[in-house]
Amino acid sequence: MMLGISACVLIGCSRKQPPAEYVAKIDGEMLIQKQIETLHPEYERRSYINAWVNETLLFLEAQKNGLGDDERIREQLQAFRRQLLIQRLLENEVYLPNDTAMNEDTLRSYFNTHRKEFLAAVDQVILSGIVFRLRDEANKFRNKILRGNAWETQIEISKNRNTEIVQIFEKSFFTKQTIPSQEMWNVVLSLRSGAISFPIATGQTFAIVRVDAMQRKGEVSPFNFVRDEIRQRLVIAMRKQRYEEFLHQLKNKYSVDVQTFDIPGGK
Repeated sequence: MMLGISACVLIGCSRKQPPAEYVAKIDGEMLIQKQIETLHPEYERRSYINAWVNETLLFLEAQKNGLGDDERIREQLQAFRRQLLIQRLLENEVYLPNDTAMNEDTLRSYFNTHRKEFLAAVDQVILSGIVFRLRDEANKFRNKILRGNAWETQIEISKNRNTEIVQIFEKSFFTKQTIPSQEMWNVVLSLRSGAISFPIATGQTFAIVRVDAMQRKGEVSPFNFVRDEIRQRLVIAMRKQRYEEFLHQLKNKYSVDVQTFDIPGGK
């Protein structure tokens, strides 16, 4: 947020003429309603406004002291503008928003070819769970699952009817370091994939969890454990190739003349 405010102060996002709706005004600088309408909740807006006021006061004082004529500041502004334009160009030409929309076959094909690259460094699990304030409510939920109710169906029923629910999570990734409690970790490691736990005390609440997947340290990770990592790898490779091809096109488009000279101290 602070970077966004700073950028606006540097390049003049504020309007000199009062718009129909403004939320803050300092001399000729304006912060308009449109600039904060996407911020939620209210405290985010208030925080942004306060930060804008503070930075604008400092900006105006810097201008009053003649710092706007400092050659170093001008050079830094030019460098900032240069990088901003380059970033926007790359977003338009290289970092396309639909790059991550890869089908499952592409991801699985990469996984099957590079399985040995996905060995687990630690024990890890994927869990679904529901947390209740009362142990009795947790037991009731578990019993309904054991009697044959589908997990997803019972979750929906419980969400609509039970006011004692504290939290629901679906297919969440955990290690020993990130799981809510050591007791939950110990219970989970004793279960097979697909099994439902008994009520697990987590502080003042009680959780029922389902083991969706499990992997031990040193084993090849299941595909669903590394799907996002694979997607990230493929996106990076795709964008790297696109970047190099784009640069090649630009080198053919513009006249590039690099002088050959000896660098002092070089070998």
